[in-house]
Amino acid sequence: MVNISITKTINLEGNQINETFCNTFTGEKTHNLRDLNLRSNELKIFPNTSALTKLSFLSVRDNMITFIPASHIPNSLVELYIIGNQITCLPSAVYEVIPSPSYILI
Repeated sequence: MVNISITKTINLEGNQINETFCNTFTGEKTHNLRDLNLRSNELKIFPNTSALTKLSFLSVRDNMITFIPASHIPNSLVELYIIGNQITCLPSAVYEVIPSPSYILI
């Protein structure tokens, strides 16, 4: 059995995930998570990853997301991949949350 409390990377690419719940990425089991790959799923709503205080890499590219709430992004995030979504406008607050240096692929 895997001890998920020490898991640092989760790759859920291409799993036809269409939603995450408000508590999906909260709690003791995900507090060490640094890399989260949700690429090529069916997400319409940007996942709330704000509780992932060690998260530095997040990919939600190639989904159906239309908006990114800055409140869903942890301050620890360095790389954010959002290309291939239906986002028409990126709120300036997103840039304020992600520290420099950072990489945002739009």
